[in-house]
Amino acid sequence: MAQRRTSTKVTTPGARQGRRPLATAARAVSAVKGRALVGGLAVVAAIAAGAALLSQPAAEPTPLPTPGLGDVPMAEAWPGVTASAPQVGVLDDNTTYTPRLYLNTQLSVGIARTPDGETHRLLTRAADGRITELRRVAGSRDPNFNGFAASGDVLVWAETTTGGPANQLTTIWRADLKTGAVRSLTADTGNAVFRKSGFDVVIAEGAAHWVSGGNIKTIPAEVRSIPLAGGKVTRRTVPTLLSLSTWPWLTTAESAVSVPATIFNLKTGKSQVVRSSPSESIRCRPSWCRIGVVGSSGISRTDMMRPDGAERRRIAGPNAAAVMNDIGLFDRFEALGVSEGPEKGTITLQLVDLARQQTVRIAEGAAVVESQGSLLWWAEGLPGREYKWRALDLSAIPA
Repeated sequence: MAQRRTSTKVTTPGARQGRRPLATAARAVSAVKGRALVGGLAVVAAIAAGAALLSQPAAEPTPLPTPGLGDVPMAEAWPGVTASAPQVGVLDDNTTYTPRLYLNTQLSVGIARTPDGETHRLLTRAADGRITELRRVAGSRDPNFNGFAASGDVLVWAETTTGGPANQLTTIWRADLKTGAVRSLTADTGNAVFRKSGFDVVIAEGAAHWVSGGNIKTIPAEVRSIPLAGGKVTRRTVPTLLSLSTWPWLTTAESAVSVPATIFNLKTGKSQVVRSSPSESIRCRPSWCRIGVVGSSGISRTDMMRPDGAERRRIAGPNAAAVMNDIGLFDRFEALGVSEGPEKGTITLQLVDLARQQTVRIAEGAAVVESQGSLLWWAEGLPGREYKWRALDLSAIPA
């Protein structure tokens, strides 16, 4: 998981999407000049009439222990909780395997080319190295895979292929992880927008949901949905510049200094606007908001608070930075990175336990960090070299 994740990059059909090495994030932590926001750049539109405007008091945040290399090791903070054993990111056929979703700490879904490099394969890979091929797409179609989501034995993803610049197609696919059966659900995806988030495609109420359009203010936005069993795509108009979050909410997709965040309920049609001070950027989900406090040379402090302004507390100073687009992992944790030096391009990965108000060291030498649901995973190794992947189940951490 973890997008991670430096600044947000919006991916639309036909755009190339790679992994998120943290070399840029590591340099940003050690030299934050010019970085004046958390989670990306955007201009957030004023939402429709009826939005609830909440002016946040400029309360002094409750400090946590200053994050840094002296924080609490995972074994000390959570005895008995361990990450999976390192798994080399190379298959037996000597091809590079990149996990895109962990179903549990022992099973992932990812992408690898064939040994001749001509075909892209979608695979599951177990901890013992066993792989199951779900789908393959010719490299000549320039395939791009996004929006992985799973519920029970059902896996869905969005697949964009092209036969040329004017012939791009995004299709929602489904796989049965128990039987291996794979089929297309729909190509009626519109201008599907993917933001390297664990919520790019959401499975809820027996359907897969994604956002079409709305990545700029003048383009109308919809939430499109397709039943997992197949059928007709439904469309619901939503405000622009939002992305899916915990169902049934959408939130402001990106953040910028002095721009408020919006939380929109798809069921009720009501919006909540969360404001910050002129020197802050804010990014929210229904349970938590992350605030970047801007100093003279960039982000000087990172805070967390509830969307109503309650429970605001400091989680990091200028030596640590958020490494993922998504916030409030598993409604309890925030992922941070401390630079291990620009010459290495790696970070020390930390989790701030918002329930215990404790900063915990997860791993050193992390180059990629991802998360979705209760799973956090990361790659250890120098950028551009062979990675070793590990995963941690956040639901196993005691309350």
